[in-house]
Amino acid sequence: MGLFDKLASAVKNFDYEGAADSLRNEYERKQSSIERSAHNKFRDKARNATDDELRHNLQNAIDNIHTVLHQVLQLAVEDNYIRQNISVFIHQKPLL
Repeated sequence: MGLFDKLASAVKNFDYEGAADSLRNEYERKQSSIERSAHNKFRDKARNATDDELRHNLQNAIDNIHTVLHQVLQLAVEDNYIRQNISVFIHQKPLL
């Protein structure tokens, strides 16, 4: 049996499904490891955050919600679903 025959036999007998399963399992293992790492970093950062950082993050979240709400309500005004955008009258003031 020559080298070409051995190579042809190896290609013919190769377990493609097993290799695909192995690659898929390796990918899923790495993905879950990355997700765990990101979750742990977020948890540690939240646990060690100061009150000022938490207050700042809360204010940023509220500002982001207000921005999106303003845009949605403006579209509703333009489409004549409502007469005026009530988010215009909400003044920016710190909640905390």
